[in-house]
Amino acid sequence: EIRNCDWSSDVCSSDLSENFKPNAYDLNDGKITIGFGTTQYANGQPVKMGDTITREQAEAEHNHYVTKKIIPQMEKQKWWKGLDPHQRAAVISFSYNHGEYWHTLPEYKPMVDALSNPSNTKAVSDAWYRFAHNKKDPSLDKGLRNRAAAELKVFSGEWKPPERKKN
Repeated sequence: EIRNCDWSSDVCSSDLSENFKPNAYDLNDGKITIGFGTTQYANGQPVKMGDTITREQAEAEHNHYVTKKIIPQMEKQKWWKGLDPHQRAAVISFSYNHGEYWHTLPEYKPMVDALSNPSNTKAVSDAWYRFAHNKKDPSLDKGLRNRAAAELKVFSGEWKPPERKKN
């Protein structure tokens, strides 16, 4: 699902695979998660077991993380300016899943290199799928591969938002 997407702006709040969950849950990755994948609230507090959230609050948390954490980090990258809005939306989704500082970690160098030349779709795809697994819980791999496939559809421009019904 891609929510609140304005392809003409850099602020495309993309969330390709997270379903809304009003109660905190543990994915066995060391972080408690709630809403649309929030692990830390905008106020800096970590999500704790027993927490609950409304859909509206979850949207606000998601949008805060995207606009205040992810996008400012991505805008500092040389390759960001070379991406079109679809590609940026896909990178935002990737960043939402991997953290806003993923690009600083050595294991993500293939992704950084691929994003430096976004027209090389094979390199981008290969790099993207490299991270579609969970070392701690391989049972999550199918969902991560599905997410990567959806993100790559957005990246390539194949995915288009559904037409809005006019009243």
